[in-house]
Amino acid sequence: MGVNLQVLGLQSIPRLAEELSVSVEFPTNAYIESLRGVENFQRLFEDCGRILASFFEESNASWWDVYCNSDVGLERMAITGEMQLDKKDTVLDVGCGRGYFSIAAARSAKSVVGLDLMDGLGRHGWWKNYRDSVRELNLIDKVTGVKADARHIPFKQGSFTFAASVHAIRNFQDYSSIEAAIREMKRVVVKGGNVVVVESLPVAKNKS
Repeated sequence: MGVNLQVLGLQSIPRLAEELSVSVEFPTNAYIESLRGVENFQRLFEDCGRILASFFEESNASWWDVYCNSDVGLERMAITGEMQLDKKDTVLDVGCGRGYFSIAAARSAKSVVGLDLMDGLGRHGWWKNYRDSVRELNLIDKVTGVKADARHIPFKQGSFTFAASVHAIRNFQDYSSIEAAIREMKRVVVKGGNVVVVESLPVAKNKS
């Protein structure tokens, strides 16, 4: 199972169970509970994997069902709806992380490039997990991952119709880094294109 999509199962299982009229013993706040220590996460993650496997085998559920019934998936799909993406759009996902916004954007747009340094603590194997997720959702032909610094985006001016950063600015080190990244995002969109920044934290989670 793809790790990143299985994480979303921690949120989607209660909704999916109701949708499929299946009875399962799984906490409705499993995702929040999973954040309370490694042991708790591992237990819930293993339970999640078993339940999802049974959904896939017995109820013909899919990874799209998991994604679209998770809080994360619902939010990312709502964002792409507000952006009014269509099949002509090319999207740069700055700070793509696990790829949850890349997935939503790729469902509507022509193509998506996910850009991230992926060099933080515990990020070993994240690009593989990113590719696994888009492959599971049959988006591998529309999504590409690029390792790069958002302050120096390796694309020419006017390469995309949209440049978006969804819950990623919080991880930049300081104000000047945020400013540089947004300047680069403006540079790589076409004239009349759009720069979209979505964030729920008031300040960056910088080292200080």
